[in-house]
Amino acid sequence: MLASEAVASIPPALPIKIVSEDRRVEALSRAAVEMLSAYDNFFRREIPISAAELRACGLSDNACLRAALARAAAGNQPVLILAQSAGGNDVVWTCVGGGTTAHNPAAQRLTIDFSAAIFGRPELRSALQTKMLACIFAAADEESAP
Repeated sequence: MLASEAVASIPPALPIKIVSEDRRVEALSRAAVEMLSAYDNFFRREIPISAAELRACGLSDNACLRAALARAAAGNQPVLILAQSAGGNDVVWTCVGGGTTAHNPAAQRLTIDFSAAIFGRPELRSALQTKMLACIFAAADEESAP
């Protein structure tokens, strides 16, 4: 399903997988994605692929990882969030889709202060959550990228 087709579903259904070498960072990232989904930005579906299979490719944006992700998502617009600790409450997200290259590299990698994204002032929370959504939707749009 292409991003344009997902829009027909409100909220769009997105297969999303979150993987990190750090269990705390992975848990924080899962909580953030659940929060974004609870706000009706998208309906999160799980991608039928194991973290071990993704780790076998290496947890960086690479051809092996993209191919495994695309196969597992079977034509749907997959999103893989590679989460890494950046120290303290900061986490780096790299959002990877099923295309051959990043659709919007600037949007698909960001550093998030989870404390501010969840508990910060309303305008700061909104700005950070908007960046998180941009990361997810840019990865989802890879299949429709020229």
